[in-house]
Amino acid sequence: MTQSPPANSTATKNSQPNKGPDHHQLARQLQQLLCNRQSLMLSSTNAQGQPLASYAPFYFDPAEQGALYIYISELAAHTSNLLVQPNASVLLIEDEATCSNPFKRQRLNCHVMASEISRNSEQWQQHTANLQQKLGATMQVLKSLSDFRLFKLTPEEGTLICGFGKAYRIQGLRANHFEAVTGR
Repeated sequence: MTQSPPANSTATKNSQPNKGPDHHQLARQLQQLLCNRQSLMLSSTNAQGQPLASYAPFYFDPAEQGALYIYISELAAHTSNLLVQPNASVLLIEDEATCSNPFKRQRLNCHVMASEISRNSEQWQQHTANLQQKLGATMQVLKSLSDFRLFKLTPEEGTLICGFGKAYRIQGLRANHFEAVTGR
């Protein structure tokens, strides 16, 4: 037996209920963005609080709480920044060459916590092998250089932007819940 909507309800036979975001579609878009990019934009700060924007090739591991892994040289300023200030931000963004409008490029910005993975650990072996599989033979050479360090970037919260009026807050990168961002 079906129930009729309450008398004060605005729903009628001809109106559709207000549907929230399609979580499955958004999850697919998020996965495509994470898996189809080879590098991320990285924002870090030094001990004096000065910001630095840079980039790094990365590997996304959905099994590791949606972690991102980067392998970067001690010679790069963002490496020393992450060692003294592990709070950072990453941006993954749709390629300009393939987007129809630069104002609505699909993108993910996310607050992350960085932690270094010891070169002498099994995790280092596993994740540098994953980076090599994704990024190619250059990783084999870089693995032999002692000034390179492996970092795990653990996503905390972020925003997935899929176009005009299509922004969604997420917690972590294994998100199964997307909260629409609305006007202030």
